[in-house]
Amino acid sequence: MQHDIIVSDENPNGTIINQVYLSFDQPIVTIEQLIKIRVEQEIGAYDTSAEASTDNIALRQGPSNRSRHIVFSSFRENGFFIRVNGKIVHELDQKISIHPNTQICFVQMK
Repeated sequence: MQHDIIVSDENPNGTIINQVYLSFDQPIVTIEQLIKIRVEQEIGAYDTSAEASTDNIALRQGPSNRSRHIVFSSFRENGFFIRVNGKIVHELDQKISIHPNTQICFVQMK
């Protein structure tokens, strides 16, 4: 069974600048898994699109497999943070439940 959600990107002022649809095989994932799936989807979308959005957090440094490492570094260095149901998550191994009402937001700090 697939578990689907919409993930939003916000700027520091709280304005939504992008939204992506993500699908998970499991109802509980870690923040690390969330980021990996997000990056892989954005790289795939970039590879198939002639006009990829530069608003995507994962693609700011270019559409390569290195993007995943860059995004993890950015998360660790507070380049962005993630809110799940209004609460900031701090650890990559933190587990979250995925259901239709789950609200996930990547907030850009730079």
